[in-house]
Amino acid sequence: MERQRARIELDYLLHEVEHELFLTSEELVLSREQVGLSEQRREMATAAYELGETDLLQVVISLQRAQDSQLALQSLQLREQELIIEYNQTLGLLP
Repeated sequence: MERQRARIELDYLLHEVEHELFLTSEELVLSREQVGLSEQRREMATAAYELGETDLLQVVISLQRAQDSQLALQSLQLREQELIIEYNQTLGLLP
């Protein structure tokens, strides 16, 4: 009885981790796209500033957004690694 309950609990945990891994991998795709777009915006703002078409504030804002998107990507990459570790631990695999 206890063994069956433990097995059900492990199956549930495994399912939850698999689901979170799937969602995180989808978020990573979007986050990588966001990083690319933020970098493009930063480059465009810098070019516009150099041409005198905008002020320095717009460059700083675009730089901050590029850094924020890069930080979000790194955070998601770390979360993915944590989930992989949790998945392997649930299966009883050693590193």
